[in-house]
Amino acid sequence: MTITEQLPVWDLSDLYASADDPRLQEEIRRVEGLAAEFDARFRGRLQDPENVAAALAAIEAIDQLFGRIRAYVYLEFSTDTGSHPFQSLLVRTDEIAAALDERMVFFRLELLKLPDDAFEAIRQSPLLAGYRNFIRHLGRYRPHQLEEKEEILISKKDITGKSAFVRLYDEMTSAYTFGLTVDGKRQKLPASALRALFYHPDAGVREQAVRVFYGRYRRDGAILTTVFNSIVKDHAIECRLRRFPDAVAPTHLANQVEAPTIHRMMVRVADAYPAVQAYYRLKAGIMGVPRVKGSDLYAPVGEAPQDIPFAEARRMVLDAFGRFDPEFGALAGGFFDGDRVHAEVRAGKRGGAYCYSPGPAVHPFVLVNYTGNARDVFTLAHELGHGLHGRLAAGQTYLNYHPPTVAAETASVFGEMLLAEALRGRLERREQRIWFLCHKLEDTIATVFRQTMYTLFEERVHARIGESILSAAEVGQAWWEEQARLYGDAVEFLPLQRWNWAAIPHFFHSRFYCYAYSFGELFVLSLYRKYKEEGAPFIEEYKALLRAGGSASPYELAASVGEDLDSDGFWEKGLSAIREMVTELESEL
Repeated sequence: MTITEQLPVWDLSDLYASADDPRLQEEIRRVEGLAAEFDARFRGRLQDPENVAAALAAIEAIDQLFGRIRAYVYLEFSTDTGSHPFQSLLVRTDEIAAALDERMVFFRLELLKLPDDAFEAIRQSPLLAGYRNFIRHLGRYRPHQLEEKEEILISKKDITGKSAFVRLYDEMTSAYTFGLTVDGKRQKLPASALRALFYHPDAGVREQAVRVFYGRYRRDGAILTTVFNSIVKDHAIECRLRRFPDAVAPTHLANQVEAPTIHRMMVRVADAYPAVQAYYRLKAGIMGVPRVKGSDLYAPVGEAPQDIPFAEARRMVLDAFGRFDPEFGALAGGFFDGDRVHAEVRAGKRGGAYCYSPGPAVHPFVLVNYTGNARDVFTLAHELGHGLHGRLAAGQTYLNYHPPTVAAETASVFGEMLLAEALRGRLERREQRIWFLCHKLEDTIATVFRQTMYTLFEERVHARIGESILSAAEVGQAWWEEQARLYGDAVEFLPLQRWNWAAIPHFFHSRFYCYAYSFGELFVLSLYRKYKEEGAPFIEEYKALLRAGGSASPYELAASVGEDLDSDGFWEKGLSAIREMVTELESEL
């Protein structure tokens, strides 16, 4: 689609006016001053609940202010990654974050060094009841803390180490442009527009787009492989220093989940890989080919909505949210009314989509790259779901605001399901229903199965890079083998797609982040089934879950809606819903 309407861009003036805004510089100095005051006020004085409560309130004030600064810089950088002022400010905020950690790390270390009885007395104090989950979670880090000088050293070296490699990856890949010929015209496209061609109706265009896209990553393969090896090796060294049993353990700890829970989920998902293979065999039949090619994973089939104007996408999402609950519709509408959505596709803008929720005192912001297809409408619903989560959790304090990553995808995936149900009710023709089922299945495969595959790939390469470094060929082979486990012989991939791993930012930004998507999708499939069974009473339970933010563990959040994360039956409910969709598609055919 050629976008002719003016797409929304966000207005960040509620944060700061520009990179040169005097208030921005003043608040940077202020946050540094508050950190110095925190050190002088609380160091060596954390033996009683009163001082701990006062310290937590001070931490929240500092984090909220710095979160506002960091949000502004990152939001501006995201829409113009080549901007030198915001590149410089991003580096400066990394340095400030390290300095804050240096000033304030003693808080965590002093608490965690308290004798067991003293730590338990603080945890149980009525003065700290509002921080119950935070303190309990903090206590789980006791075996993994280093001495203060060591913690400061790690924070400082990350500026020119791990964080620098991540910035290099972002700056390189965000600057990529891709030249190809479409409809007889030579075009130069940013990554988001190029990836949109993976869904083009013409098989030749799709294959050309896939070859051009992954070929660009192959050209920088030596650099990208070195960056990846360096980030993974850094992670391995830190895991050994902190006495973690394996590379994924820090992610489990941060997510407030136990390894057996995630292992159970991933085993159940891997056992269900045949459903993915069955789907792609059905798709091959729809397409009239013996086997789906790797460039045809997202080939459109059936009758899809075409060239959806952004105004229509906005209306569809707001209507779907509003029918579920009027408060949902009103809160989602506020993102547009307050100019907190950036949908324009432009050179230098970060690809993909995200919702940035700085904290309870700052309204979240949503970034998408809107190209007018149905997939982009679902992306909009997904990110606005994140935004609703942030708005509903705004009653929490800062340390209780952000949910663990595995719970952070709840509202986003639920938002997509609300849109899907609203859209499904408008589909009258068989070809439309085929499109809808294929779209939903491919989206679910990407969210549940591919994200599990990503995690299994990460486990393999982290285990090997922990001992040595891997060549580009070895990393690509590990990817190829995990991909083959998922798709079997149902899909024939192009050799260039061995470079797919290099195009996944999560591998560089956040180790083992991806299983949270599988978790979130399966969790929501179970919740959505509960909603269809219970109706209105479920809505208030669900909103209470979102309002809890990060004040409860994932196990407590699940229990609040009657679910048990350590039950095989819990994960099976979500997987059975996926199998039912495959069966429904087979019936349509």
